[in-house]
Amino acid sequence: MGATDACARRVRRTIAGLHGGLACTSVFACVALGGVARADEASGTVTGRVESRGSYYWERSTRVVAPTIGGRIDMPNGVSVQGHYLVDSITSASVAAGALVDVGFTEIRHEGSVGALGEHEVGATRIGWNASYRGSREPDYRARGGSAGARVAWDERNQALSLQASAFSDTVLQLFRVGSQIRPPASGTFDERFSGVALSLSYERTLTRRLVLVVGQDLARLSGYLASPYRQVPVDGVLQPETHPDLRLRLATYARLVVAVPEAHAAMHLGVRHYVDSFGIDAFSLDARHYQQVGEALMLRLHYRYYVQSAADFESGLPLPTYTGAPRHFTADPKMQAFTAHEFGLAAVTSLSFLEGTFLERGEVEFSFDYRLNTNRFGDGVIGAVAVRLPF
Repeated sequence: MGATDACARRVRRTIAGLHGGLACTSVFACVALGGVARADEASGTVTGRVESRGSYYWERSTRVVAPTIGGRIDMPNGVSVQGHYLVDSITSASVAAGALVDVGFTEIRHEGSVGALGEHEVGATRIGWNASYRGSREPDYRARGGSAGARVAWDERNQALSLQASAFSDTVLQLFRVGSQIRPPASGTFDERFSGVALSLSYERTLTRRLVLVVGQDLARLSGYLASPYRQVPVDGVLQPETHPDLRLRLATYARLVVAVPEAHAAMHLGVRHYVDSFGIDAFSLDARHYQQVGEALMLRLHYRYYVQSAADFESGLPLPTYTGAPRHFTADPKMQAFTAHEFGLAAVTSLSFLEGTFLERGEVEFSFDYRLNTNRFGDGVIGAVAVRLPF
């Protein structure tokens, strides 16, 4: 099914976003931004944690099950090493994923990443850095990429500036499926390239003891094969493979306000984001999260996200895409449509301290559930996850 397929890319981006979870176990940890966990420098001990997560995604024509194992090691010198391995199973009956008949097929993808990060003092300034590499493989897609970044904090950590750069290069293949059988294209070999670079800049400022403001911009340049190898579009009554421009520039500007309410053991995150790209899409999103500590062992998170976007310049504007004349570009991608989405979520993290005397007593379990209302052809979706974290 390939990451250029609209559904697959969106699902996998959603699943990846779940890995951040509710890793903090107190409201003040949620409010603190960008901190790096440190091992015990005095004793020279090494600490860390292991996490196992199972994620599930459902929408009209696609199901995803994604078990993941990951971990992080924090060393006394301020350097941490982390990585994860994921195997996701995607079941779909979508023609846009290569199905030739209306029978679901299952595809397996393997993904792994490794990275390092650290934070060091230079006088009164704290300088953080990170670098990572990620790769994934599935029958019709190969993806690899890396990122590196730096963060400088000063004024007793009340101000910080972060810069992150990333690049990737992917290979897009094409396979068709009839039940459990996989067939190559009838005419020749399909082998395309898709690459991109991105740059993110953000500034954080502690306004008061209760307020933290973050503002930033993300800029990305995508080039190469930006369509799907499977979606076809009627053009003058004849089905043709969709074609997108081979260059896409993206710019997103965002702001987030973090509000701590210590007396209520709560915190709120309020964010806005504006996005434009060279395809002609103009989008706006609003994100609100409420974190609530309940006793010593339970944290709850309520989440709401609103998203609205305009259509791409070359989108047909019809419920089922159809084109006439001689259009240069045409698409059947639901993400190119004008649409609105509402997402509601609930998550809980509970401590395993009641298992006192066992190796699990310092661990925690996270449960999360999100429901997405979508007005484009994807339809509504459900996202769920369960994670177990064990520090050492």
